[in-house]
Amino acid sequence: MEISQEMGFEAIEDAESALLAHIRAHERPIIRYLQVLLGDDDLALDCAQDTFVRAYDHLRRGRSLTSAWLYTVARNRAMDEFRQRKTLRQDSDELEQIPADGERDAHDAAVRRVMAAMRTEDREILYLHTVDRFTTEEIAEMLHIRPGAARTRLMRARDRFRRLWRER
Repeated sequence: MEISQEMGFEAIEDAESALLAHIRAHERPIIRYLQVLLGDDDLALDCAQDTFVRAYDHLRRGRSLTSAWLYTVARNRAMDEFRQRKTLRQDSDELEQIPADGERDAHDAAVRRVMAAMRTEDREILYLHTVDRFTTEEIAEMLHIRPGAARTRLMRARDRFRRLWRER
């Protein structure tokens, strides 16, 4: 690691400590979020690693981090992968491959199947709001849209989820 003359060892240690705290708090949720978006566990891990490398650079410059900032960076990294591959995985069973924290029962499996049948954009906003508990204002910031648009997208995604749930 190259150390600039402007940055002392104390600042580097502070950045490393802050990074470790963010990794402990956000690593698993970020990886799951990327798995939902990308449908590829290895690629999700690579993107998560890149996200935390960027977070470290951000912290080394003396800037603070929020969970919304981390999710935005992770999402942008996933979008870079989509652009490189020119494909979106919308009709796969990728959500069934994500390990759940608790017991996997029939209801959880059914929810994952319904989510997997949804568009990537719908899965993303439902995941951010329902699983990671972000507010629509925070989601709007991450997705670079207005809060009203985030609320509308969430409402529509919920409606589509309910419709697919009834059809299963």
